[in-house]
Amino acid sequence: VENNSHAFVFSKLNSIVNSMLKLESVFKDDRAEWIKTWVFSDSIMLVSCDDSEYAADVIMLLAASVVAESLKQGLLVKGSIAFGEFTADYKKSIFFGKPLIDSYQLEEEIKISSIILHHSFEKKLKEMKFKSVNLLTNGRCFDYLTPMKSGTVKHMHLNWLLYEIGKKKLEKDAIFKKYKDLVQDIYLQASGEPRRYIDNTLLFLVKCKEE
Repeated sequence: VENNSHAFVFSKLNSIVNSMLKLESVFKDDRAEWIKTWVFSDSIMLVSCDDSEYAADVIMLLAASVVAESLKQGLLVKGSIAFGEFTADYKKSIFFGKPLIDSYQLEEEIKISSIILHHSFEKKLKEMKFKSVNLLTNGRCFDYLTPMKSGTVKHMHLNWLLYEIGKKKLEKDAIFKKYKDLVQDIYLQASGEPRRYIDNTLLFLVKCKEE
């Protein structure tokens, strides 16, 4: 937002949000809209309608899609998933609750393009008695020594690359190369300290592939 024209930022955000809304519409049934997306300035917020296993699964899928779609637009994004009671009144634009604060504070600390799991969400997943797919297994999430403002700290992350591999009929190596190339292309947008963010993301991509 600081370094680009208004029209440029709008086109990028518009592409990302359109992709999100298209995916979001898949997860609607007679009961509810499972996930709602809201965009303010350069922030994207995803809110689930309840604390079910299904809602957790969907919000993880959509969060993974935000990272992948942003990279296609030449943008590195970072975020956090937190758990707790939250009010989202879209008609009156009332949004408040501890999960929003927790997510914002944690993602501000990380120096990597990733979706980090706040301990509240990690704890919730570990307490769940999964009826279908265990969201903590098969590489969906993994512990990672995370570069943060305070140093390197172990935190659990969402393996967004796994979700992209699952959606595309391509080999794992082909998907990995595609996103590695997209991250490397961003080198031409930054110098000095900002490039450390890109380097950290490339290392994280390798870990995603391994997992």
